[in-house]
Amino acid sequence: MPGMDGFQVMEGLKEIETDSYIPVLVITAQPGHKLRALASGAKDFISKPFDLVEVQTRIHNLLEVRLLYKKLEQYNQELEQTVLERTAQLRASEARFRRLTELSSDWYWEQDENGHFTKIFGPVLEMLGIRLDDALGKTREDYGALWNEDERRILEAI
Repeated sequence: MPGMDGFQVMEGLKEIETDSYIPVLVITAQPGHKLRALASGAKDFISKPFDLVEVQTRIHNLLEVRLLYKKLEQYNQELEQTVLERTAQLRASEARFRRLTELSSDWYWEQDENGHFTKIFGPVLEMLGIRLDDALGKTREDYGALWNEDERRILEAI
């Protein structure tokens, strides 16, 4: 190649195609160039003299891998778009839910798996004289609100 050798061509290709699989097949008669070619970005190599069927097969394999990389990039872009859309939907739903709970007239609360209050909202807290700081992290039982066992059995049976 006038002005450039194969290694310079591979360096130039890496600058053009930075994030993708570049199917470079090196054909060489110099054994010392094999490892240098692979280290420079070649994906495969063939020693001279070569068999034409082997060259065609290796080219076919390299192009097949390139197509698979392209499909993977496309799937990743689609997945990223789906995640963005679903995240936006979730945020909108969460905002609607938050507005609903803020508009509720009595009170609203959430508890974790251990029964501790994680969110409390509503004017009833002020009416009962419960400070929000004191209530978070406590359970209903801490306030003397115990289950009626008969009611509990009925609810669990449903």
